[in-house]
Amino acid sequence: MNREAVIYIKKLIRDNLSCIISAALFFAGLYLTSLYNYALFHSLAEIVTNIIAFGIFGFAWHSRKFSDNDYFQFLGISYLSVAAVDLIHTLSYKGIGVFIGYDANLPTQFWIAARYIQSLSLLAAPFFLRRKLNAGVAFTGYIAVTGILFAVIFYGGIFPDCFIEGRGLTPFKIVSEYIIILILAASIVLLYRNKEKFQPNVFRRLIGSILLTILSELSFTSYISVYGLSNLIGHLLKISAFYFMYLAIIKTGLEDPYSLIFRDQKQKEDLLERLVDSRTFELKKSEERYRRLIETMNDGLAVIDETGNFTFVNDRFCDMLGYARDEIVGNNIFNPSFTLLDDEMRGMVKAQIERRKRGESASYEMAWTKKNGEKLYTIISPSPILESGVFKGSFAVITDITPLMTAYNELSESEGRLVDTQRILIEKTLYLDNILNSSFAVAIAATDIDFRIKYYNPMAEKIFGYKAEDVIGKTVMEMHIKEKVEPARFERAIEKVRNEGMYENTVELRTDGEVRFIESRVSGIWDENRQLIGFVLMSQDVTERKRLESHLYHAQKMESIGQLASGVAHDFNNIITAIMAFANLLKMKLPANDKTRMYVDEMLSASEKAAELTQNLLAFGRKQILNPKPVDINAVLSMSEKLLSRLVREDIMFSIRLADGDLIIMADAGQMEQVLMNMATNARDAM
Repeated sequence: MNREAVIYIKKLIRDNLSCIISAALFFAGLYLTSLYNYALFHSLAEIVTNIIAFGIFGFAWHSRKFSDNDYFQFLGISYLSVAAVDLIHTLSYKGIGVFIGYDANLPTQFWIAARYIQSLSLLAAPFFLRRKLNAGVAFTGYIAVTGILFAVIFYGGIFPDCFIEGRGLTPFKIVSEYIIILILAASIVLLYRNKEKFQPNVFRRLIGSILLTILSELSFTSYISVYGLSNLIGHLLKISAFYFMYLAIIKTGLEDPYSLIFRDQKQKEDLLERLVDSRTFELKKSEERYRRLIETMNDGLAVIDETGNFTFVNDRFCDMLGYARDEIVGNNIFNPSFTLLDDEMRGMVKAQIERRKRGESASYEMAWTKKNGEKLYTIISPSPILESGVFKGSFAVITDITPLMTAYNELSESEGRLVDTQRILIEKTLYLDNILNSSFAVAIAATDIDFRIKYYNPMAEKIFGYKAEDVIGKTVMEMHIKEKVEPARFERAIEKVRNEGMYENTVELRTDGEVRFIESRVSGIWDENRQLIGFVLMSQDVTERKRLESHLYHAQKMESIGQLASGVAHDFNNIITAIMAFANLLKMKLPANDKTRMYVDEMLSASEKAAELTQNLLAFGRKQILNPKPVDINAVLSMSEKLLSRLVREDIMFSIRLADGDLIIMADAGQMEQVLMNMATNARDAM
């Protein structure tokens, strides 16, 4: 046994010492009475238990109208039946002599009958903790059961024998005692399962009463004489059991009726009180929470009654207007001397209140006048306050929109300027677009990252041969641009744009059987993350420029050739001059009839022709000073035929057709020959 249990037992003995001493003296007196006259002892013991049983019935029966504890009502009615049977048991006991002609079997039968009623009632009573009892039906039922038992025991001979003189208890009596014990044990189990329905002291006393009854029944399973020791102990235990039942029902019911008679009502009241306390606490918490919310919210809050008097405003509303709370609360919103609103705003508030009386609650804008005279622009979000459907006022959340209104006014003032600016910008944009599309000799095309064409100007139509409506939305691959431009060059251009951001080149574009030179510049379009998202192509047709550059190159080449020819002719002319000089000296030395002179003449003739050719080369190289004189064009053509024939290719047929008559003009023969050479060269290059 632990220390706490020992302390509890000691306290229990100390608190109930007088009761314990009284019980000990009472039991001692009963014991001495049994020694003197056992029948007297038995009668006293049964009278005590009968008084308690009748008292339990009387208490339960007369409190049924205002008691909500059906368990004790049922138990009280059942104990009336137990008391009645026990009373007959007492009067029929051996040695009393009330019922003549009966032996000890009769009181034993009534004993077993009473114990069956008691044990079964204790087993059934817990069911009425959750069920409503019909007291009249229960009372009638127990009266009927009691009457039937009296009949079968006294007159029917149906009830089994329980005691035989000289032999003792019958098997029926012994088995019945054990059955009764099991029923009582089961009642303890049911009682324990419902212990929350009882006050702790009542529950303990009920359990104690049933346990003592079990011990009492055990003592009645083994006696041989109705005056024996087991019988004595059994009756003393029965008195104790009934005493505990007295404590549980009568004493508790009188001293603390709320623990017994009004147990459920008290529990409900306690539960309701706890619920009220809990709800009150939650309400206070909620009230405090909402109060803090209202006081700390960013918007203003105002409450007015049905006449327009301010009954509450939060700190934010006061801060917005610059007033203290006591300067607003109590004032009427429609009072002209209260300068929060002007006449127009007061009229608006009246109209809005009428709308709320009709159940309408729409937000609206309203301008207040602050204490310093400035305007406060707000949005009002109102809601009506109703009591039993009657309008008693309204509350509103006031949101400051002054910064928005200020910005709106500034925006309105600048709107005109913005419109003018936009008009000018649109005009300039249209002007630039017109220049870009009609005057700007550059083809512009823009694509996305997938080479899908997004922009295509008129010059691009002219250069590439496609209309804008035919290419917008299509990819470069769909337009077969790659087939018209060398594929390798196309891929190289795209790769260079990806790596370097730009690509410049001049390409030959083959369109309609004509080769055209296009100078292009491809640039990338990048997003804010420096991701390539498209391309811009700017192209210009430079075919004419290429042609002029070719002519310039040819002229420069011819000038170089002329310079070379001039140098060669100059040196060659010196050699020819020496040859002609020595040939003339040789001719002068030869006799007139010398056949060798013929060879010298041929030498001089060839040298003269070489000198003439040298003069032509010098003229071609522009080293010769112009010397205009009458010249026969036919003669110039004839003399230039051999030189011109050398300038053309072998696959070109060269012929000269001379005029029938002489064509004499004033010209430099050398320059004429140079012009003829240029014409022949150009004609050759054009083929």
